[in-house]
Amino acid sequence: MFTALLLKVLPLYITMLIGYIAGKYLKADRNSISHILFYVMSPLVVLNGISTTELNIQVISLPILIWFIGSTISLIVYCGSALLYKDNTRNILAFSSGSTSMGYFGLPVAIALFDEKTIAIYIVCYVGMLLFENSIGFYIAANGIYTAKECLIKLAKIPSSYAMIAGLVMHCFDFSMPDFLFDFMTNIRSTFMILGTMLLGICVSNIKSFNIDWKLVFVTVITKYVFWPLVVLGLILLDKATLKLYSNNIYKALILLAVVPISGSGIIIANVLNYQPDRITIVLLISSIIGLFYVPLMISLLLY
Repeated sequence: MFTALLLKVLPLYITMLIGYIAGKYLKADRNSISHILFYVMSPLVVLNGISTTELNIQVISLPILIWFIGSTISLIVYCGSALLYKDNTRNILAFSSGSTSMGYFGLPVAIALFDEKTIAIYIVCYVGMLLFENSIGFYIAANGIYTAKECLIKLAKIPSSYAMIAGLVMHCFDFSMPDFLFDFMTNIRSTFMILGTMLLGICVSNIKSFNIDWKLVFVTVITKYVFWPLVVLGLILLDKATLKLYSNNIYKALILLAVVPISGSGIIIANVLNYQPDRITIVLLISSIIGLFYVPLMISLLLY
């Protein structure tokens, strides 16, 4: 099972390699791609995911749960990392620790492993991660770089938030996506995954000084690959023993989001804020290399 899962994950790394080649020899611009993903692709994926998912109390609670987990972990790391860093490194560290690569890395894995119902649930969970990244996560990342007022203004300009609202409004008025846009939105989702995965390779190709901040790597990896799974598994066991609110499909989606690497959004945020993207790229690269073996191993142990 491990080998089969490894082969499902491997194409993501081939895409990263293609991104590296594009950045190294074609001079692909990471800033332009970051802005396209942040302001165009992500909102469309969110709009389509919410508008096409059957909503009930269990599903509606998932984004809130993911937002809460990400926000809590991020705030804990932000406060605790004050002992390690006195500059804005702790801002990006806290953002990266609270986020997971549910879109660029996790979504292709979910599509390869799960049925359509579980994939839809996973996308709803992804909305919760976007809620974190576009609210408390962004505020923490930008705090100290911008004033509180400037942070709030930038938060108000994040399009994914409006895409979430639009998707909910479509549900309230029972308005579905027109059939002629179905293939278009599916292609947008695929493009989003491909560009997001390529972005890491492009960013690696643009690194000017490959200096590894081992403290940053250690805290991020431990938080993502140890603390995140423990928190999510603890919540699943608690739900099974008490409320039994969630189904097995939801458990599968939660386990996957808990074991994927840190989010590539950290690079996007660093590029958008123009704050040391090379350092975040190196951390994400190391996290992704570990994830090549860690993700198939954990999925084979926990799901199969």
